[in-house]
Amino acid sequence: MRPLKMRSFRNYAILATVALWAVFVAAGCEWNGRNGEAGAASDPPPPAITKCFVSPNNGAVDVSVAKNITASFSAPMPKGLFILTRSDHSNVNGKVTNDVDAKMITFSPDAPFAPNTTYSAAITNEGKVLHTSCAWSFTTAPVVLIELDDAHFAHDSSSLTPQGQAIMNQNIQTLKDNPILRFLIAGYASASGADEYNQKLSERRATAVRQYLINDGGIAPDRLKKIGYGEDRPAEYEPFPEDIESRAAQANRRVLFTIILDKGGE
Repeated sequence: MRPLKMRSFRNYAILATVALWAVFVAAGCEWNGRNGEAGAASDPPPPAITKCFVSPNNGAVDVSVAKNITASFSAPMPKGLFILTRSDHSNVNGKVTNDVDAKMITFSPDAPFAPNTTYSAAITNEGKVLHTSCAWSFTTAPVVLIELDDAHFAHDSSSLTPQGQAIMNQNIQTLKDNPILRFLIAGYASASGADEYNQKLSERRATAVRQYLINDGGIAPDRLKKIGYGEDRPAEYEPFPEDIESRAAQANRRVLFTIILDKGGE
């Protein structure tokens, strides 16, 4: 009978060991459910972000159309999303760069911002803004080039008058202040005269303006595109085209500048 008792003791010991192991495994599985790895040590939660420091500031106006947008944080930022939208709620495309310690993020737009436009920015995580200070808006500065009218050209000619050259010199400075912007130079004509003649005159005036900006202003040619519309797209309707000195006719003989917002040159 004595050997039987030894076997019983051993059986009890084995059962006890198995029971303890089951408890350990159960505890390990529960830990795994919380942390993603059986037996892994719990990582402390990342410190909460209590402030975003943004540039340009919330509510800023006259922001450069060539500005990059940055935000720095009071603590390392968790994985998030940088969202930038226009006033019509359409998204702005660009490149997002994070610094090495995840405490600063930079948004570089693919193309210059539109002038005199309000943009909204937000940094989110899982669909929620990281902090109230991580959502802000700003407005870009207007970029205005002075248009040329008929009085700024010699009569029935594409040659600039001294007054026209003075205006062009102001425009040159604006172009130099905004070196990333490209412009379309568009020439127009009044309804008086033959259509073909008016078309060619509008083209010659647009060309003269472009060449002045390049030759006298030192503006890079790939920043300037030109087109002539002739008597199409009038600023004002001309009820009497034969009246070449009417207010409408003078308003229609002009050269306008439009910012090209796409990326790259032509």
